[in-house]
Amino acid sequence: MIIYKSDETPSLKEVIALYNKAALRRPNDERRMDLMLKNANIKISAWHNGKLVGFLRAFTDFCFDCYINDIAVDPEYQGMGIGKGLVEHLKPQLEKDTLMFLISAPESKGFYKKIGFNNFKDFEDTWHQAIE
Repeated sequence: MIIYKSDETPSLKEVIALYNKAALRRPNDERRMDLMLKNANIKISAWHNGKLVGFLRAFTDFCFDCYINDIAVDPEYQGMGIGKGLVEHLKPQLEKDTLMFLISAPESKGFYKKIGFNNFKDFEDTWHQAIE
């Protein structure tokens, strides 16, 4: 069973290990990664038997827009709905009509489309979804 938490930030070492496993392109710099974690105003984690298996990091004003910086899922757990679950746990924290958006890596396009995001017309790798 996957447990989602938004009230507890994983340790820096756990997040770095997950990002490396998931091949997210982030700086190989603990200081910057630590600032990245501390300064995001939304952090949602997914856990399986005490192991961090998914993480979402976002910036938002909670009413107009929400930029999703990262969705990382351990490759051993991909295809189990964890990425979608992270997004679903984000939605209740935002007001109705808030626009969620992100910029994806080319290999992630199919995933975002599958979970309900749409392309901005003129920006091929920028995805968005409004809270309903």
